[in-house]
Amino acid sequence: MGKNLVSKKVEDDERHFFYKFFFFKEMVHFDKNQEFLPGHPNFKVMNQAPVLSSYSEAGLIDLFPLHDDEDLEKLHALWYKSGVMALLRPPIAEIRSYFGENVALYISFTSFYTVFLMPMALFGMIHFGLDFFFRVDFIYNNLLFACFNLVSLTIFCELWKRKSNVLSFQFGTMGKLRHKKARPAFRGEYGLNPVTGQAEVQYPIKKTMQTLVLISLPVTTVCLVIAFIMMLLSFESEKWMAEWIGHDDSLLNQGLAYAPSITYTVLLLMMNLKYMHLAHWLTELENHRTQEQFEKHVVAKMVLFEFVNTFLALFYIAFYLQDMTMLKSQIGIQLVVISLVNQLQGTALPILLKIPSSKKVMNKIAKKTTAAAAAKNGKKSVLIKHHQVKCIENIISDEDLNVRRGLSSLDKDPNDSLFYHDYLEFWLQFGHVFLFSSVYPLAAFLALVHNLFELKMDAYKLCRIMRKPTPRGIRDIGAWYTAFSLTSLISIMTNLALLSMDHDVQAFAPNASSRDWILMFVFIEHIFLLIRGIIDKVIPDVPSHIKRAMDINEFKLKSK
Repeated sequence: MGKNLVSKKVEDDERHFFYKFFFFKEMVHFDKNQEFLPGHPNFKVMNQAPVLSSYSEAGLIDLFPLHDDEDLEKLHALWYKSGVMALLRPPIAEIRSYFGENVALYISFTSFYTVFLMPMALFGMIHFGLDFFFRVDFIYNNLLFACFNLVSLTIFCELWKRKSNVLSFQFGTMGKLRHKKARPAFRGEYGLNPVTGQAEVQYPIKKTMQTLVLISLPVTTVCLVIAFIMMLLSFESEKWMAEWIGHDDSLLNQGLAYAPSITYTVLLLMMNLKYMHLAHWLTELENHRTQEQFEKHVVAKMVLFEFVNTFLALFYIAFYLQDMTMLKSQIGIQLVVISLVNQLQGTALPILLKIPSSKKVMNKIAKKTTAAAAAKNGKKSVLIKHHQVKCIENIISDEDLNVRRGLSSLDKDPNDSLFYHDYLEFWLQFGHVFLFSSVYPLAAFLALVHNLFELKMDAYKLCRIMRKPTPRGIRDIGAWYTAFSLTSLISIMTNLALLSMDHDVQAFAPNASSRDWILMFVFIEHIFLLIRGIIDKVIPDVPSHIKRAMDINEFKLKSK
């Protein structure tokens, strides 16, 4: 009993130690005259940069919370080992308690989105089966499926907004502060805040806007032009390949026919990864004060580039070439290739790389500890897990720099992945499924299959592979909700435009001119926008019981 109490005290002290240092990481800055890291003249310091953040960015230190083996095992059994229902309805309270609000909201959103895909996938399979096997009139299925999807999209956005507010209230993060704390990497000159009267780092908003207009905007424009040129080259390659193959229907030539599309999709993923780093770098140059502002601008850059880089080709095929067969093929190829590459990059490689790398590092550590442990208690030292390592700095000597670097870089903080790469992956999938849902009904089914596997792997990675993310108190998924909401709005326009171009639809009014069809498209579009507005008003953003609880809390606060 005494041993357990001592162990518990050590764990509490470790948590207190971590949060204390995390506070100083955000609050303590270098003097404005400091140009280089003390003791490291090769690393330049930005003007009044945070002390520990500067050392961390230089790769000289790493600060992160440790795993708790007992709590992690309970969460692993409750979440990962409990079957499909635990993935679709994850234990959000337990996840939030262990990983923090940032991870809990991400898991909640991905599971909510996956459940939303189920009726779409079922409807799409029925739609596909009726058309493929029974040759049921395609137009009626198409119209019904498109209308169902477009209305469901609006309901999805509103229901998630509602659920997000419920979760943020339960987490205690629903309040919106007018004066928010500066992000750790925010730099500038010290001055008195006119609201709080406290000394803090300040930076003119004028300089941020200058950097945004003079640097970020031109660089982003160049990237968009490059993406457009790559798209045109891809189409030219596909046309050349089709002419070269001719009418040869052999299996090899059929595979070669898809080679340009597959190559283009892989290049899209590579460009996406490079641009993600570029977007972070540009936003760092802009020097936004709060983490919320920083993430909003990063997401805006990424979404803009990805929309052009990924979806411009599909819009080109749909509305310029007007080749629906080619559009279906491109959507299917991109969905499958992107899913496979993301699973390989996000799941398979971390698992394959972690096992040998962790064993290598831990074996080196074990060799150094074996002798000392044997001399102390006469027992052989055993290989330990990465998340079980405590006070490792006392074990490794100064000359073992490679071991130190290997240990610190074994698992990078998954926060960046959780808030950028994974959200981006789901948003790209969302666009593939719904921007052209009237053309390719199987997209929702393919997305559902991928997401079920993704949910399983996310649970496994968080409990078994990743180091523990740094907890962050957030209210919602931020700018990503705006990205999903805008995509759903664009989906209304694209699907209605595709239906108006369909020859079977045009057969209803064979004497109608192009002008008549445009006017009809605008009229129906406004009807759907009206439906969207009505749904927005009918479904309240905050449930009545949450509003009542907020009013009670406000009354108690005022009475005190």
